[in-house]
Amino acid sequence: MQSQPRRPIGRLTAALTLIAVGGGLLASTFGLLSDSLVLLRLWPLLLISLGAEILVARWQGARTRFDWGGAILLVLFIALLSSGAVATRMIGNGGLPRGLLFSGSSQVGDEASFELTPAIKQVRLESTSGSVELKGTAGSTVEVDAQFWGNSLGTESPRLRLREQDGTLYIGLSAGDWNNVSAQYQVQLPAGLKIEVESGSGRIEAKEIKGDLYVKNHSGSVNVEEGEGLLDLATQSGLIQVSEHAGPIKVDAHSGAIRLRDVAAATTAHTDSGIISVTLKPGLGAQVEAATDSGLIRGPEWLQVTFNSHTAKRSATGRVGDGQVPLRLSTHSGTITIGQP
Repeated sequence: MQSQPRRPIGRLTAALTLIAVGGGLLASTFGLLSDSLVLLRLWPLLLISLGAEILVARWQGARTRFDWGGAILLVLFIALLSSGAVATRMIGNGGLPRGLLFSGSSQVGDEASFELTPAIKQVRLESTSGSVELKGTAGSTVEVDAQFWGNSLGTESPRLRLREQDGTLYIGLSAGDWNNVSAQYQVQLPAGLKIEVESGSGRIEAKEIKGDLYVKNHSGSVNVEEGEGLLDLATQSGLIQVSEHAGPIKVDAHSGAIRLRDVAAATTAHTDSGIISVTLKPGLGAQVEAATDSGLIRGPEWLQVTFNSHTAKRSATGRVGDGQVPLRLSTHSGTITIGQP
């Protein structure tokens, strides 16, 4: 008599895990999942799925065997995903653990202050890799605290470099005898300045900045809270968040989600690939225009959504209150959500 074939345990779990992780990474790419590390915290579901496979097989009376090939492939895949995600998070948060990733890496700190003169109207900070934290402060002094990580090749360590030229205070670093330098800046800025920040890689955060703020982040998130003045943000890849900003907002994201909360002034937001979520400050009178080439538009009843069946594009217009504040929202691929004020 031909023996009953054994059912492989673990093959279904491996397939479902690949589907779930692939879907999560795709959602992260389109800005629907802001933290891909949440996927790693769901690992107990693997044990639950394996247990369910065993119970179903026993209930059906099937003979079982463990699929070692699928298990090994799954372990290698999760290990690779874990190391990549953790390394990305660490470097994006300022390069703090470069010593864990690169042999011979060193760390040093520095701080500096600069008393502003009436001639200085602007502050500019450029960072190639690392995080930038900006904080509004009273007085007339710019305070900078920095931590540097990199590979030491000699005795001269990186130092902060503050210099004034043509009415602009430039904040940067002198690498000294180090290479592969990553920096974490914490900067306190008086009110009334025009502030420019450009970063190659890493997060940028700003809180209570009372002045015009221009940010360009090539790879990394941008988060602005409780500011005043013109806000101009751009990123090639990363989440942009703005909350309780009392001034005009312009946001341009090549690949990433845009989340704006308590919008109080004229706003333009565009992303090539990602969702846009906006809530208006209570009592704000706004005229809204929204468009998406591929996605949905959701909003309150006063927002009229139209759908073009030939191009599959959606657009929407709406007016709330006196309609004095214009809002222009657009995305090539993603959903637009407008919250009820």
